[in-house]
Amino acid sequence: MIIDYKINDFKKESDEDGKVRYYFKCHGEFIEVTKEVYDTCMKSYNKMKYDHKRDVAILKTYYDFYDYGTSSFVFNNEVISIVDMIFINDIINLLNETINMLPEQDYIIAKGIYIHGFSERDIANYLCLSPSTIHYQKIRIKFYLQEVVIDFIGIKQDLK
Repeated sequence: MIIDYKINDFKKESDEDGKVRYYFKCHGEFIEVTKEVYDTCMKSYNKMKYDHKRDVAILKTYYDFYDYGTSSFVFNNEVISIVDMIFINDIINLLNETINMLPEQDYIIAKGIYIHGFSERDIANYLCLSPSTIHYQKIRIKFYLQEVVIDFIGIKQDLK
């Protein structure tokens, strides 16, 4: 799991008048942001932290044991080889790299919906676009990502 933020990337300070100023670390330096930006980033951080804890709990629940003799995991009573786990990890890394190289708007949509779990409406509000536009772009991005995976695993010829 890629975690974009760390807890020490957020800072609040009160000035002598009692006014709260919000800061977020960007490229190693704190920049002042609005409360809305701060809250959105903090919400994203908390969601990623929650998802990570949930994923670890799921792994502990479903990976009943690792069989060193066969180099495989037992997952929901199904054996998954270490080779398959490496392959899955390679696909996840490929998708993350591909999303990171998308144009800015597509990147925000893909990262927001597919990685952070924001709704289409949340992303539409953030980008000041209609939810139907975000829905269309989400589908387009999904098909693009599917093509990237199909090319990576080499099954395109088999599908024709």
